[in-house]
Amino acid sequence: MDRDQLHDFNPAQDVDLRHSAVYLIDGKASDYTRVKTGLEGTSIRLQHFGTASQALRIPPYQAPYLYLVNVSLEDMSGFDLYSMLVERWPQVPGYMISDAYNAEDEIRARCAGSTLYFCKPLAEGWLAAAMRTNAPQHVAEELTHPNPALLWQRAAVPRRASR
Repeated sequence: MDRDQLHDFNPAQDVDLRHSAVYLIDGKASDYTRVKTGLEGTSIRLQHFGTASQALRIPPYQAPYLYLVNVSLEDMSGFDLYSMLVERWPQVPGYMISDAYNAEDEIRARCAGSTLYFCKPLAEGWLAAAMRTNAPQHVAEELTHPNPALLWQRAAVPRRASR
């Protein structure tokens, strides 16, 4: 993709959403174990970034299908990062997540343009359900009827240890 194509890039139309990533920006990856389980059998990948600075290193042309930002990050306010991601990918929906419910955080998230606001702990199927609500038809179908072949592939392939 060259520079001229980047200007006209619309992830909602130009990305094969069946094979897209969901970017998760949160310092506590272990809080999402159940969420990952809820995505098994789909081709949607949950890609974790522990800090805002890690997320800001993503090239603009690598737009996700969706991004999730915790309101409290180690190196920057989640609200500030969310605003930067909205500028970077205006067509991509984003959700904001809080470690515990706070009405002020929810209002700030809504004002920042967050599509949805959630607080932890997160149930196994919440992300798939939230995505299914606003997803294009083929993504909604995949989230509703997971592919058994993908479930088998994930079970057969040993996972690498985290670094």
